[in-house]
Amino acid sequence: MNGCAKLDGVERDGVRPDGVEQDPGGSDRAGSDGAGSDRAVSTCMKSDAGSGTMLGVVLIMGVAVCLTALTLVGNALVVSAQARSAADMAALAAAGAYQAGEKEPCRAAVDNAAKVDATVLECRIVDEDALVSVLRRLLLTSLPPVEQRSRAGPEFCDELRQ
Repeated sequence: MNGCAKLDGVERDGVRPDGVEQDPGGSDRAGSDGAGSDRAVSTCMKSDAGSGTMLGVVLIMGVAVCLTALTLVGNALVVSAQARSAADMAALAAAGAYQAGEKEPCRAAVDNAAKVDATVLECRIVDEDALVSVLRRLLLTSLPPVEQRSRAGPEFCDELRQ
């Protein structure tokens, strides 16, 4: 025990806990110098000095780390949704271009994806459907990018009736 937990010699209003009054000069009426109790109090207070500051710094750092992690997770969710939308848009553009008879329908997919800062990884026309895979980077570039796939094409009327 460091002596700070028990402050038996602390004076309050000029009277020590043992009932001996201390005069303003610092010595008590019983004849002792009274300096021992003052030293114990000042040593105890010095050993606790700054502990609240350190606790505050640790709490602020913890909150900062949590907010940073929350920002990165939020960014991943937003980028994933944006990549999904970019893939849908690109697939619809490619399918529309194919239906219009264009020679390179995947060019429309690449152009549409570029408008929303996405990169087309793969574009294929299977039957009359456009299959598109799109890549989008996160805020923190050291993390892997988000990839989303989409499919678009005509739906024939006799398939709708079933």
